[in-house]
Amino acid sequence: MARSGSFHYRSPAGEGDTVDTPLIVELIPDPELGGFTARIPDIPAYGEGETEDEAIVDLKEALRAYIEAFGIDDAVARANVPLTVRPLDWTLQDLTPPRG
Repeated sequence: MARSGSFHYRSPAGEGDTVDTPLIVELIPDPELGGFTARIPDIPAYGEGETEDEAIVDLKEALRAYIEAFGIDDAVARANVPLTVRPLDWTLQDLTPPRG
């Protein structure tokens, strides 16, 4: 099961101002090999480590490389995609075929 955490980046807000914007970090455990993968949804950069913290440190390095290659504007635009969450009126069990 993936867990999420957050850390912040500073984005331009206007003339000399910056705004702290939280980033959602998905932490994905590897049950077979151990360790974790860390990623930020919508940015194709990943970190790996034996612990969640090591994976996040590795992710920061991957994000630096991504920003160097594609620019901060691209990374910020990808990170600021609005997230819509909505509860559903059905469960996963509802998708299984009836027994009998």
